[in-house]
Amino acid sequence: ELTPTDIHLLFDPTERCVNLAKIDVWRELMGGRTVLPTTGEWPALTSLNLSSNYIRREGAVALAQAIESGKIPALTSLNLSGCIIGEVGGCVLAGAIGSGKIPALTLLDLEHNFIGKEGAVALAHTIELAKVPSLTSLDLEYNEIGDTGISAIAHAIGSGKVPALTSLDLGQNKIGDMGVTALAKAIKAGKTPALSTIKLNNNSIGKAGGCALAQTIALGKVPALTNLNLWCNRLGKEGAALIAQAIGSGKIPALTSLNLGINSIEDTGVSVLAQAIGLGRVPALTSLNLHNNSIGNAGATALAHAIGSGKVPALTLVHLMWNSIGNAGATAFAQAILSGNVPALTTVILCDNKIGKEGAQAMSQAGFEDTEGHWKDSKGGWWKKR
Repeated sequence: ELTPTDIHLLFDPTERCVNLAKIDVWRELMGGRTVLPTTGEWPALTSLNLSSNYIRREGAVALAQAIESGKIPALTSLNLSGCIIGEVGGCVLAGAIGSGKIPALTLLDLEHNFIGKEGAVALAHTIELAKVPSLTSLDLEYNEIGDTGISAIAHAIGSGKVPALTSLDLGQNKIGDMGVTALAKAIKAGKTPALSTIKLNNNSIGKAGGCALAQTIALGKVPALTNLNLWCNRLGKEGAALIAQAIGSGKIPALTSLNLGINSIEDTGVSVLAQAIGLGRVPALTSLNLHNNSIGNAGATALAHAIGSGKVPALTLVHLMWNSIGNAGATAFAQAILSGNVPALTTVILCDNKIGKEGAQAMSQAGFEDTEGHWKDSKGGWWKKR
């Protein structure tokens, strides 16, 4: 484990480190004040990873000073996930980035820092000033930015100042319908055509927010979308059905991963989703997560039939843990597998359902085995292709 003295020697401000391109001191818990080059020159430094180090506000201030000094102009990747820099640290860092001294920045990871709405607003201002025109990945998960914060970020994205953005992670931020509606409106402006990943998991998005996002998708404003994560929200069967209809619009053919787990979508919602999948508009889909959604045999059977239709030949994983699926649902999946139309399927997670011996035998006969080895206890099993 690195000590503060080790870090101080590594970043001796009297040295000019012409060739050093990457610094990775992940999870060393060394604090922030002594690690950062406030006076030394680092012209070749492109990657700085301080993730899981509790540098807090003081470390963020030191880093901000390093950025504003203009000594790390080539920086492209900055990872501060889990550094707990707080709202003040977020504002100070945003101001430093806004100085325009790291214009080549492509990745900014501020996950789990509690920058709050004020930090998000400050960062949005920096984006609108066109100070990070090359930004491709922005991770703000677990920052409690709320609707105010995401609305500011959304406005900045809609300004067209980050046209290369491909990944946006806003999970676990206390975002509701108002915030996600603002985001959907910004994306609808068409200024982020390369956006491929949208993560809004662990928020409070309901039917209205789901509707706004679905409309934007159906209008073809995210043609490059490959990963849509709405896990643990409040979509309900109506909101999920709207998202499903957008998926069936054919405007996101590159979609590979869809996560609607923990949304209370029930049989009604999953049946509409099954219809959308059956249209063959998401042929690249590899991962489908619908766990903990009060899905019974009717919904599972509809989904199995859609999968067995051959319209998602690349599908490798179906996650249906913590539902109410019984023998009929498991048997339907076994039949879909035996159809030969889902050759890539290797994993079907059915733990904690209501599946008995009959359903387990059907899955076994389809060439899958319960890798947990206790389907009786889990009422379903974790089924892997033999």
